[in-house]
Amino acid sequence: MRKSIIICLVAAGLICGCAAVYLLTAKKAPSPEKNLSAEEDPSAKQAPSEKDTLSEKDATSAKDAPSAKIEPLDEKGNLSFAPPVTYKNLTIFPILAREVEEGIEYLTLDEGMEEKLVEISEKQNAQVSELSIHNKSDKPLYLLGGEIVVGGKQDRIVAQSTIVPPKTKMGLSSFCVERGRWSGRRGQVAANDHTMLFAASMKLAKSTQRYAAQIKKDQGANWAVVDQTNKSLKTVTPTSTLKAAYDSKEVKKKTKAYMDALKSGLEKSKNLVGFIVVINGEVESCDMFRSPKLFSKLRDKLLNSYVMEALTSGKCIEKKVTEAEALRWLTDVREKSDKKVLSDISDRHGKRKIIELESSKAAAIRTIDGDKEVHSSYFQKR
Repeated sequence: MRKSIIICLVAAGLICGCAAVYLLTAKKAPSPEKNLSAEEDPSAKQAPSEKDTLSEKDATSAKDAPSAKIEPLDEKGNLSFAPPVTYKNLTIFPILAREVEEGIEYLTLDEGMEEKLVEISEKQNAQVSELSIHNKSDKPLYLLGGEIVVGGKQDRIVAQSTIVPPKTKMGLSSFCVERGRWSGRRGQVAANDHTMLFAASMKLAKSTQRYAAQIKKDQGANWAVVDQTNKSLKTVTPTSTLKAAYDSKEVKKKTKAYMDALKSGLEKSKNLVGFIVVINGEVESCDMFRSPKLFSKLRDKLLNSYVMEALTSGKCIEKKVTEAEALRWLTDVREKSDKKVLSDISDRHGKRKIIELESSKAAAIRTIDGDKEVHSSYFQKR
């Protein structure tokens, strides 16, 4: 009897203990219907969605930093930064596309010239501000504002980013980058109509030159940048041609060091569609494309232009800029800009439009084909 009582008391104690433990746990546990916020669930902080954030290494610690995805530019969250790449005073923030939509395939100037599918010449009545271009291919040709063409009566740069439809001959706005010459070079090739032909230099003018052409639209401003470039690099020539800066062995050596470092840092980046460019600790420019394929064709030409800007920017300052700062600069020009339509064409090839944006800090050119944005160039306001 005594043994039975003891056994009953022990069993009752165990039951009470289990009940107490259950009540304590139930009190601490959230209701099954309640969703945990990031503040309540530590694991939510440690494992953010890959879609909405960048890697921890790239994330900024600024209190007022925006989301790591490029929200102001990409409502679908399709764009993100890859880790920045820095060499001396130049930093680029690569922009990646998570989903790729190629659409139209564009021919580039270098491809067209190499395959003899594109011909650029002086007009019959030659003038500094306009050339003649003939796209003989079955694809639309995409020209970057600032692409350098050499030959004719003087070297020029393409004045504005332009889409030339397939099988089309048209005028091409240009600016002179060789003011000491107005005649053909010895042995220069002529077109069938005896006008002087141009060759692609395979180079793109630096950001300040592109700004002078695309935003200021002023020949004097373009000559001033050519003079500054040649003076900085000590490549002054009798005809004051911009080509001299790109042909210099010393400049090529300096450029190669930058290019090797930048390309090495971009090896693992997939689906690149653009760069935000920082020089001497200030956001300098940005180029963004819809198509990774088109961007890949123009990538090294763009990189070289950024390097030329860095080499001629004066004192070399190695100063960091955060992703948040770069993002705010872009947001400013996207959201706080006056908009102006520079060109609006509708023909049998479809609709093509060039739009200029300008804010207090930056300016931009957007090239649109149909209803799709092909490319946007952003520049620090000068």
